[in-house]
Amino acid sequence: VYTKPFDLKLLKKKLIQKYPNAGIAVSISQKDNLIINDHLFVPASLIKIATATAALFYLEANHRFKTEVYKDKRNNIYIKGYGNPVFSGHDLDDIVKVILKSMSPEQTYQLIIDGSVFNGKLSFRGQPQNDRYYNAPVSALATNYNTAYINIKDIEHVTSLYSSTPITPSLTKRVKKRRGVQFFSIAANSDEGNRYTGELLEAKLKHSYLTVNTSFKIGKTPKAAKLIYTHYS
Repeated sequence: VYTKPFDLKLLKKKLIQKYPNAGIAVSISQKDNLIINDHLFVPASLIKIATATAALFYLEANHRFKTEVYKDKRNNIYIKGYGNPVFSGHDLDDIVKVILKSMSPEQTYQLIIDGSVFNGKLSFRGQPQNDRYYNAPVSALATNYNTAYINIKDIEHVTSLYSSTPITPSLTKRVKKRRGVQFFSIAANSDEGNRYTGELLEAKLKHSYLTVNTSFKIGKTPKAAKLIYTHYS
């Protein structure tokens, strides 16, 4: 905010020289507007205003996102997500603790990931398809925003910089020629995001010595399954 008078033409010249690709609007009154690069831009942070407004309207200010854990008589463990945007490895730790208390170490269990709360593809027209962290997709079960934050010394030495988040096989495959500290999206779509959470949870359960089948499955929670825990964020 400037309080002193200034030359609009001179200001425009300086701004164009310093920010040739930016879109800038300057106003000193309702009639005087100086617009530089008056063309269409890809929406960025302004979208957050509309998103937050819609969230407050539909979810209300006291809304808490939940993640449910179910079990059936066949020793299937179902994890049902509801789109928690801040779900993390620590939330998975809380779920693992409950699962360990509810299960017998002498039996084998099947882990099933349920992302059915959302119907169809969670994408929008013009959404970039790349692994930049800010283009990570949303999903019913998204851990760490569906992103990886890792330090890569070489292909054999990869360390997660997200606390309580192990390195999974699919993440190792994506390392390739990357080196150093990397921050990128681990999913091209919402289904891959759900699967990444399944990998993390499976790894944590095995690390806690609970016997689970080699690979988790994607499926829906049956009505007959028993709810054993609801995790809120």
